[in-house]
Amino acid sequence: MDGDWKSSWESMTIDDLFALREQVQEILRERLKAKQAELDRRLQALAPASTDVESIKELGRRRIKGAHA
Repeated sequence: MDGDWKSSWESMTIDDLFALREQVQEILRERLKAKQAELDRRLQALAPASTDVESIKELGRRRIKGAHA
């Protein structure tokens, strides 16, 4: 099987590889959005009514953005 993958990669053009990369990025982006929505729902369910959930979520987003900067 490893030989099949190697020959497949080697036979792909740069344009094909770039298109594949974009497809993988989009799939991962959608999975990340879904996971974030799930975590937001869980946080909302766990947080008491008096807690400012939006502030907590914003803090988490800033941490994530800071890690990618």
